[in-house]
Amino acid sequence: MPASYVPEPNLRLGLYSRMARLINPAELMEFEDELADRFGPPPPELVGLLALVRLRCWCARRGITRLDAGPQGAALTPYDQADAGGLAQALGGRLKNGRIPLAKLPDCPAA
Repeated sequence: MPASYVPEPNLRLGLYSRMARLINPAELMEFEDELADRFGPPPPELVGLLALVRLRCWCARRGITRLDAGPQGAALTPYDQADAGGLAQALGGRLKNGRIPLAKLPDCPAA
């Protein structure tokens, strides 16, 4: 979050803290709307950060405890291995050694 967007350091830190606690997509959308109302359209750096928060929310809602990503794809590690096969199938992947390897991450809609 650039200082040119939120100049006050303490306020910026508070916003980071709030962002770190978000796990519900609806709350994230409200937070994004609040930022836009208070500070205007978000700069590209913040858009990228909010996309990562959206991905974290998506993973939390699906019981993903770990996400590893690189240039060749991604691997998701589900919390509940009993449900991992169903999740892998829903994502168009397969379960391998307790992880779900994917060629690319699925889209993470805002809600």
